[in-house]
Amino acid sequence: MSEITVTLGAILYFKFENKVRPVIGRLTNRLPNWLTYGGSTLFFLVMIDDTIFYFVLIAMAFWCSRQLPKHKDHATIDKSATDL
Repeated sequence: MSEITVTLGAILYFKFENKVRPVIGRLTNRLPNWLTYGGSTLFFLVMIDDTIFYFVLIAMAFWCSRQLPKHKDHATIDKSATDL
């Protein structure tokens, strides 16, 4: 969800950049430097965390799909156990 929000925010920012830039500039000039850099660092860590999660999820799917042919006896459905 965070990637979608950031992508939409970036698209809207560049679409309305002339109107938004002065407002953001006034707001960020009032913030202390440690908060500006800390927010950027926190944002980076959150995005990296999501990226690593998706990478691990995809890697697990590939690993499971490679393990499935090795265990065909567990991948079949017992016809006698179904109601059909």
